[in-house]
Amino acid sequence: MQETGLPVTGTLRDVWASSSADVWVAGERGTVLRYDGSSWSAMMTGTIAPLSGITGTSASDVWAAGSDLLHYANGAWSKVDWIPPKGPFSWRINDIWAASPSEAWVVSEYFDGYPNSNSSILYFDGSKWSEATFDGYNRSLRAVWGSSRSSVWIVGTEEVFQNGPTWRGGIWHYNGTAWSSVPISTVAGLSGIWGSSSSDVWAVGGAGTILHYNGSSWSQVASGTSASLRDVWGTSASNVWIVGDGGTILHYNGSSWLRMESGTARNLQGIWGTSATNVWVVGDNGTILHGVP
Repeated sequence: MQETGLPVTGTLRDVWASSSADVWVAGERGTVLRYDGSSWSAMMTGTIAPLSGITGTSASDVWAAGSDLLHYANGAWSKVDWIPPKGPFSWRINDIWAASPSEAWVVSEYFDGYPNSNSSILYFDGSKWSEATFDGYNRSLRAVWGSSRSSVWIVGTEEVFQNGPTWRGGIWHYNGTAWSSVPISTVAGLSGIWGSSSSDVWAVGGAGTILHYNGSSWSQVASGTSASLRDVWGTSASNVWIVGDGGTILHYNGSSWLRMESGTARNLQGIWGTSATNVWVVGDNGTILHGVP
């Protein structure tokens, strides 16, 4: 992949594209960059708060989220009131996923004064945000993705009690009616999720963890690395990429995962693309990679 060499020094957390000529990147200090097919430009977002996720449904309907929730429409960014009614805590959004202009999901996290993370799920119905019914106590929700309105997945970590309290990876599923916890075998925390369909979903996390869902159950898959894996994206069931720490890029060809050359040792945070030959990766120190891993 080729590095763009943009004069940005902060960490870039996420990338999303509506087309090959419309790519969006979000990161620290309210940074949002937009690519128009030939060059990048910085956008005025109205915040200097860190942004951790960006998603959209078209070039004129984009969401960016972190300590603030921002919506791009009618050619401009605006802040959206989103804090759940749980008290005066320090909130942040870890990820956001939009399925359509009338459906989006947010996973958020707050610190309640005790040494624990607690989380909340919010849902956008096209006109307002509301809190979903979910027990977020002692849970840290990190990423959200869905294949339809009735099949949405969230990954993160949760506290469990096995010979004392300990934190381990967690996966939760929404079936169109309610959220439920899904049994998995990994102990590593999970930070990214994506799928090509409702029966082909990938989740990634710490210590090189890769999990795969085949439509009925989750199983762990060998990754060949111990690096923390941050994000996953693909174009089909036989063309999937994962990015992570130390410049890690893995590619799945339908049968196995292979390590690819990234050309950098920086931690990579997010990946998205518009085709098998047009892939974007973002990461630490303003890293933006483009091409095919």
